[in-house]
Amino acid sequence: MSRVPEYEMIAGLYDYLMRHVDYQRWFDYLDRILSARFPHGGRLLEIACGTGIMLEKLSRAGWQAFGMDKSERMLEIARDRLESFDHEALLFAGDMRNFCLREQVDVVLCLYDSINYCLDEAELAATFRNVAAALRPGGLFIFDVVTRRNCRYHFYEFYERDTANGLDYIRKAYFDYATSVQTNSFIVCQSDNPDERFEEEHHQKIYRLQTLKKILQSGTGLGLVGVYDGFSRRPGNERSNRVHFIAEKNENHSL
Repeated sequence: MSRVPEYEMIAGLYDYLMRHVDYQRWFDYLDRILSARFPHGGRLLEIACGTGIMLEKLSRAGWQAFGMDKSERMLEIARDRLESFDHEALLFAGDMRNFCLREQVDVVLCLYDSINYCLDEAELAATFRNVAAALRPGGLFIFDVVTRRNCRYHFYEFYERDTANGLDYIRKAYFDYATSVQTNSFIVCQSDNPDERFEEEHHQKIYRLQTLKKILQSGTGLGLVGVYDGFSRRPGNERSNRVHFIAEKNENHSL
């Protein structure tokens, strides 16, 4: 069995694995926030954009949307999706922990708990600084995280075996309380070639909300606007399953 990088094999499964996600609900939530600040749209970057489902919705809504992802395989799927409605695929490969833009944008998004792929506080702080550098003064950064409660109730010793898009897979997930790391392990093979199997392992650090607030406001160039329980304007807390953060680039900050 061969070990492959994250999303090398499951890129072809990703949309199936995410079939439970109500993307319209996500879009409506983002649209309410963004329309209040930017009624005429603007320039937007989604980091860890995946297969581009939200980019398509935002582009159709009039945003000049750009997408960045670490996985070339995910970007290939996103590019096909965007080109299918004659939208120029403004996509590029990059890592949220180490990227820069030539021109600043009004909004940066990091959705579906992708920020949890930052495995220590240094990576998290670097990502926040990169986002601040990418934003115009007054621009917004919206990201979300899952909580320890979410991992404990939904992904503790999780097991799934299924077939989709010509691929057979086994998915195992577990949460390490001591390290606060959520692990998702995949074994994947082509349905017509079960003897050649590939393994992917994904790790996400599940941070306390107070830790995220502290790092965000520790000289990154971002100020905290609010921390909300999933898809609401109620305050988020450790009992939430998902928490949305809204941050703003400080008007007087330059990097």
